[in-house]
Amino acid sequence: MKSLLKTARAVRPTRRQAAILTLSGLAAGSAMTSASAAASDIRRVSHDRLAADQQTLLDLINAYRAQYGLAPVKHSATVAGVMEGEAIRQFKAGYFSHGTEFIYNAKVQGYSFVREVIALSYNDDLNQLLNFWKSSPPHRAAILSPYANVIGIGFCYGYGSSLPWRVLGNVGIYRYESGRGPNDYVSTITATEPVGPVPEPTEDSSLVKGVIGQYYYQHGGEGAFGQPLGEQFGSVGGGLIQNFSKHQTIYWSPQYGAQHVYWPGAIGNKFARNRYEFNWGYPMNSEYSYMGSMRQDFARGGYVTSVYWTPRTGARAIAGRGAISRRWYAMGGPSVLGFPVTDETRWADGVVRVTFESGTTINWTWRSGTWVS
Repeated sequence: MKSLLKTARAVRPTRRQAAILTLSGLAAGSAMTSASAAASDIRRVSHDRLAADQQTLLDLINAYRAQYGLAPVKHSATVAGVMEGEAIRQFKAGYFSHGTEFIYNAKVQGYSFVREVIALSYNDDLNQLLNFWKSSPPHRAAILSPYANVIGIGFCYGYGSSLPWRVLGNVGIYRYESGRGPNDYVSTITATEPVGPVPEPTEDSSLVKGVIGQYYYQHGGEGAFGQPLGEQFGSVGGGLIQNFSKHQTIYWSPQYGAQHVYWPGAIGNKFARNRYEFNWGYPMNSEYSYMGSMRQDFARGGYVTSVYWTPRTGARAIAGRGAISRRWYAMGGPSVLGFPVTDETRWADGVVRVTFESGTTINWTWRSGTWVS
């Protein structure tokens, strides 16, 4: 098999795409061949064969997870239908391209964690799929995520003629809390009619309501955010979340009200890479222009993470109320030192450091406070 990996920034054509691939730890658009597949290249299999193959891969994944002391995942036929549609799409195109269905499709909403992995078998050996994922650090991390508890396995089968592969496997990996999501999770897969590709959601303005609805309509409604991709759902700390089709999510928290995150941009990308509200908390504001940068602040339990983005530095995270940030501004802030070129990071020697565009590094420890190097 050949790798589909590039860097997550390879998907910058759309902001939603970038956020999705950040979640996956993967990237899109790595061509496997210059060929494309005709409908006649797709090999149809029986429902029994499909269920047996899904069960085989589910068992292989769970056996691998068990080697690391991780709980088994269950299988959702609803999620599998979405994944099957994605597998067919890629097979017909003749190359890998991570889409947005596994994170934004209305049928998979309700998750608190999501990843997607894709691989090929050239001889109907499903072990090849797992072996590829094992060999790639970001794929392996997705398969071995301790947060995962549900997957959906989509296959597209081919004859190996105009395209060299026989099976394309597309697996969505999720965490659904009790009562969330499709709620059709099983450990034993039985043959049923395939769910098939799930249609795009249709507009239902009744889904946009309450405090999120007020923000939605005050800030441009469908023109700005697109259509709702499902109902509002709750998350940690009493917050509410709703996803929209124009690559954006509106968050509401008791502390900061409603704010939105623009996913595939560098700041939304950074937020996604750091586990959303589960790590950084809720947005205190939406992205705004700040002294020649774009900035957005997030807060959880009194700890503020401020993310600054410029074309020169990319998106960099710093403790917004921390000692390093205070020292930075005391020394003149962005107008003197420039913006951070590194995240605020604790190094192996125990020192927390941030380096700025001027070349100045501000260091901090509990014992010594801050100093400049």
